[in-house]
Amino acid sequence: MSVPPTPILLFMVLLVAPESNLCLDEEVWAVTGVAGRSSELPCYLNPRTPGDQPKLILWYKEAVRSPLFSHDMRAPQPQGRTQKGEGRLTVGGGVATLTYHSVTPQHAGLYECRVDFYDSPAQSNFVNLTVIELPRSVQILDRHTGPAKNGVLGPYYTGQTILISCISLDGSPLPNLTWWKNNNIVNSEWEVTGPGQVQSDLEISQVTREWHNQTLTCTASNTRLASPVAVSVLIQLYCFPVAAMGYLPP
Repeated sequence: MSVPPTPILLFMVLLVAPESNLCLDEEVWAVTGVAGRSSELPCYLNPRTPGDQPKLILWYKEAVRSPLFSHDMRAPQPQGRTQKGEGRLTVGGGVATLTYHSVTPQHAGLYECRVDFYDSPAQSNFVNLTVIELPRSVQILDRHTGPAKNGVLGPYYTGQTILISCISLDGSPLPNLTWWKNNNIVNSEWEVTGPGQVQSDLEISQVTREWHNQTLTCTASNTRLASPVAVSVLIQLYCFPVAAMGYLPP
C-alpha cells in the first residue's frame, strides 16, 4: 500500500510576533528543523544607511555569553564562510546564514545575530529554533497474540473479530496515528497511553474473506517537514472451501 506522498523539507521559516521576554522591539523569526537533518538560521543584513556594509557579524545563543560564530568582514574568510564543528556561517547575498548540518534538541532555543556596520547603527536579528524529533519506532500487534510475525497477522477465521493496536514510541511533539487500507483512512483516533507512547486501536468485526491478504498500514506523523514513520502488516485468513461438490458415477 502506498501512503499519499508528503513533501520533505529541510527547514521552515515563518515570521512571528515579537517575543515578550526579550524586552526588545524586534521581530523574531521562527525556524523549525527535524532532528538529524540540516537547518538554516537566517540573518538579514539591512543597514539603515544606503550603501553601507557590515563589518562584523556575531551569532549568539540565549544564556551563552560568548558568540557561537563570528565573521569579520574586514578580514574575509575564504568564500565568505566560517566553519566551526557541526555548524557553518555563510555570508553572501545580503544574508549571514548559520547552518547546522545535523540538528539535535540541544540546538533548540533563541538565537541573536548582531551585525555591526561601518556607518549604520548595530542591528540584531532574532531567530527561534524549534527541533522536531520523529517517532523512534512504530509497531502493530494483535491484542491477543502479540506482534506481527514477519509482517503477517493471523491467520484468522472468517467471522472472527480482530483487535489490533498500533503503538508509537517517543517523538516530540507526540505524533498523530492513522490507519490506512487501499489508500483510504480506516481510523485516525489515538490516545496517549504512557510517557512518550501513543496508541491507536482498530477493531475488525466479523472479518470476511475479502480481508485475506489485505495490507494495513499505520503511520505516525508529527510534522509536515518529513514523511510519516510507517509500518505495514498483511492480514491472512483460513480460506476453507465455500461449498463441496460431489460426483456420482453413471
